[in-house]
Amino acid sequence: MKNINNIYILSIFIILFIITSCNNPQEKNNNSKATYRSSNKIAVDTFRRYYPSGTLKEIYTEKNNKPDGLHRIYSENGDIIYEVNYKNGKKHGYKFEKIEMIYYNKNKAQVIGALIKKTKYSNGNVIIKTKIDTIMY
Repeated sequence: MKNINNIYILSIFIILFIITSCNNPQEKNNNSKATYRSSNKIAVDTFRRYYPSGTLKEIYTEKNNKPDGLHRIYSENGDIIYEVNYKNGKKHGYKFEKIEMIYYNKNKAQVIGALIKKTKYSNGNVIIKTKIDTIMY
């Protein structure tokens, strides 16, 4: 009887260990980072995030832990929905955002168009205020 109790307790610990050590399958391989050093010893990191389906969600780079270069976010079907450029950790150039317009009819969602927001930055400061365009599908 003592051996059965010991086996029972051991089994419970093994099951708890397995449960707590398993990763959420949706988070597995969700993010990746590639680091390289340039000849002048500047650390450059490229970050990629993925949807659970494996489709690229976001990509951006950092130099010495500051955003630098193009930062893009994609929809699950691969369309660019956000794009901004960084220079030395500050927004520089155009920022682009796409916001889908959805029409609901009898609990069915239908994308009918998109709003495109554009803002121009220089060294982190807005130099052209947001311009909004509308695209109808």
